[in-house]
Amino acid sequence: MKKHIILLLVAAIPFLAQAQTKKYEYTPKVKGKIEITNLPGEISLLNSNGNALVIESDFNMEKPDRAQGLKLLGSAEDNTDLGINVSEENGIISIQGATRQVRDYKYKILVPTGTAVNVDYSSPFVKGDVTVEGFTGSLELKALSANVKISKSSGPFTINTISGQHQWSRRHHRTCLRESQF
Repeated sequence: MKKHIILLLVAAIPFLAQAQTKKYEYTPKVKGKIEITNLPGEISLLNSNGNALVIESDFNMEKPDRAQGLKLLGSAEDNTDLGINVSEENGIISIQGATRQVRDYKYKILVPTGTAVNVDYSSPFVKGDVTVEGFTGSLELKALSANVKISKSSGPFTINTISGQHQWSRRHHRTCLRESQF
């Protein structure tokens, strides 16, 4: 009986580790624009209740011991422990992928209400979708094959995709601009 319980616990540990989400909070110095680039994972974009930028993710990649002190060439430094780099310069907050990951992670990004957001999701390696829910602000999104779902949101939107699908709810309060390239 003890063997069965131990085996069950050992088998469940990897699933419990994957289900954990990490959180990163950043308060901008100046309310400006947010640019999201090179983030190969599923993105959910929402408004936060306060002035802070909040990013939640299921990212979990441990560095091997032999990689300690080494820096990945050609990419930004992971300063969030979520596989991304967050920096601010001249009122523009930049969120960019910092790893060459082997699987897509889920990123829930909460931005202050009314903030302009630019998302460049045009990497050919992106497999996830972009979900925008309860968002108020300006949004410009470029994608290759990602599906874009927008609901309960308002603001001017510019959505440009090559082969992705668009899903819009009927609760938009302002005019939405939709572009597609085929």
